[in-house]
Amino acid sequence: MLLPDLLFKPPYSKFILIEDTIEVRSTDFLTSIINHRVKHFKHVHYFVFEGRLGQKVRPDVKVHDFCSDIKGWLKKDGKNRLDEVISELSRVSVVIIDSLVHVINEYGFHQTYKWINELIQNKGIEIQIIAVLHRDILEERNVVRYLEHLSTFVISLEPKFLRGNNFRVLYKYKKSSGKVIKSLEEFWIDRDGVKTKPIDKIDVKRLMEGSIGEEVIPDQLTTFKISLEEHERKEKDKLVLPFHPTYNPQKEEGGVQIVYHLDENDDWDEEDPDDDLDI
Repeated sequence: MLLPDLLFKPPYSKFILIEDTIEVRSTDFLTSIINHRVKHFKHVHYFVFEGRLGQKVRPDVKVHDFCSDIKGWLKKDGKNRLDEVISELSRVSVVIIDSLVHVINEYGFHQTYKWINELIQNKGIEIQIIAVLHRDILEERNVVRYLEHLSTFVISLEPKFLRGNNFRVLYKYKKSSGKVIKSLEEFWIDRDGVKTKPIDKIDVKRLMEGSIGEEVIPDQLTTFKISLEEHERKEKDKLVLPFHPTYNPQKEEGGVQIVYHLDENDDWDEEDPDDDLDI
């Protein structure tokens, strides 16, 4: 089972958290999800906090502009606009939040966490939340851990491992039964949407061969000569080193040998060194 099977086939996850960075943006990934949801859900709400209103949005998506008046100061009644929009959501809705970092900066993490948790735990409505989180601009790293704990589907977009490969996606899917599915796949996006494939086991030998260029020549690394020529190597092999044990049959026949015989007057201590011990 690959990522598109979990992402685009029911049962749909209650809270999908998409983590991206400046290196791997989630814009096309999120657009692909929106295009799928509007075909299967009547009410799709796009909460825009990041100032992306200039981009193309489908006419069947209800866009909520929180960039121009995020605090609701321009409204005469003075109500919190985000609270008002959440209270007016239909019973079955899809809520797209782009992005959570901006919501946290404006309302605080405690209030943001409370809103999301209330929508997830509310049994009277069927709300599906899909939120983008720019993890590289978060000031508090524990925020990622808390949101991942709350979410039921964490999708982390990762950079390419090698040049020429696709981007990678690391995801953790929590089933209602309690089972957790973790996987790392390559992904790309075409006209049909998000596509993925399993990442094959890395061939270390092939990886090393691809990373090593031309053969390293020691003489090119120094200003003096290190290696030996062929004739120098042969002369070196002929050289007999002093005190190097070699077998010479001529020495056994009449060569000079050194033989040591023990002297009768050698001072040998024949006493038992342990004689004074009561053993």
